[in-house]
Amino acid sequence: MAVVTLQQAMDRLRMDEGVPTGDLERTIAAAEAFVAAAIGRKLDPKRPLDVEAVLMLVTAWYTAPDGSSEMQGAAVRAFTAVIKQLKYAAPEEAT
Repeated sequence: MAVVTLQQAMDRLRMDEGVPTGDLERTIAAAEAFVAAAIGRKLDPKRPLDVEAVLMLVTAWYTAPDGSSEMQGAAVRAFTAVIKQLKYAAPEEAT
């Protein structure tokens, strides 16, 4: 089951309807696999931090696929903080 829908990602990226989404769908799948591996468990779409972590990574990868971005450092720090919370918090705390 997908944690992030195509529509959620399009909304986050402020994409218009009708634009090609093949790359975005692959980016979502890769981000979900990355986050699940990083935290060592299956993702749950009912856990807000799971969804947010995937959306953060999708946004970073989709908007700056070559790794260049003025906000890259801040994005990395924020993503790392979310991953730590998901990985080390008790299950009820990470929701």
